Amino acid sequence: MIGRALLAAGLLGLAAARGAASDAPAGWETVYDFLVQDACVDARDRVLPGVSPLDAPARCPRHRDLRIGERLPYHKHDWASLEDRATLPAGYQRSDAFPIRSRILGMAVAQSFDFGAPPDRFGRFDAGDGGQIALFSSASVSFGLTEDGGDGLSFFFGQACAAADAGAQLRDSWVIVARGFAPERPGATVARLTKWWNRCPDRLGYALTRWRVQTLRWRVATAGRPRTVALATLVSDHFGGRDPEHANHLERFYFTRELGNLRWERWENLARPGDPAVRRDVGPRAAALARADRCDALADPPAPTGNWLMLDCRQWTVIVPPEDPAGDPPGFWVDGLASRPAAAPLFAD
Repeated sequence: MIGRALLAAGLLGLAAARGAASDAPAGWETVYDFLVQDACVDARDRVLPGVSPLDAPARCPRHRDLRIGERLPYHKHDWASLEDRATLPAGYQRSDAFPIRSRILGMAVAQSFDFGAPPDRFGRFDAGDGGQIALFSSASVSFGLTEDGGDGLSFFFGQACAAADAGAQLRDSWVIVARGFAPERPGATVARLTKWWNRCPDRLGYALTRWRVQTLRWRVATAGRPRTVALATLVSDHFGGRDPEHANHLERFYFTRELGNLRWERWENLARPGDPAVRRDVGPRAAALARADRCDALADPPAPTGNWLMLDCRQWTVIVPPEDPAGDPPGFWVDGLASRPAAAPLFAD
């Protein structure tokens, strides 16, 4: 259920806005740089379509964060499994990360999830497509809402879930990093959140978020050629509990300054009670994921105790040119949301 203030006020303008560029939220410039993918630009600061920050300096003389309303000069795709790679060289899913602005939420970052394997098509909102919105507050950067093919559209409410302000309800919920973040040192915080507004505020769950910045070597593909690159990476662990020992699951996110969010993992701790539907055939699922070669073998278990298995992963490091030579519009997911009657109240003027 969506909070009453959220229904009353609406999420105005989540589709990518038009107009002048806007700075990152004050105090969050470094984190914002990790969340938004970069565009290559020429000497006049004009975006170069078909070029990515992973290209040589001759093609990408400099790069910066995408700005609100700019067309996407390239896309990030995941890796198909070994058995599908010959027939699906562009992978299963496209995911782009770009800034948006909402009157209610202020500056935010949208990340889209776009399946394109037949019968789905890239650039069209199909069943199972979706995305997530990162919100900024004085205390944290957090995912306030997500949509996927399993849970549909979900809102995450934080400790201010009973506030009259709709934006305040969603902030400080699914935390990525919290106040005090610095690339040179790891950090952690315990957030309070729920997906169910009617559980506010007395039944909020606990979620430990732990983050660090480290240099990782990534398998990437540009112009169809695979190679590896070393990128400073913000790694954010979101535990399903207040500490690693008692959490039964974890979702891990990887962000780089050049490409934004480029990897997601789902782990299950079999040493703790969990959802029977998730636990079904976890061993074979984890083994199949490892054999599929969809993600680099760079993940460490979330904790030294417990019985942790990685059950799912997506790594969006296949760089694909835009369908339009001038660049593609960024509003794929949010435009799809706004066009559906069930979501239309959220975009009302």
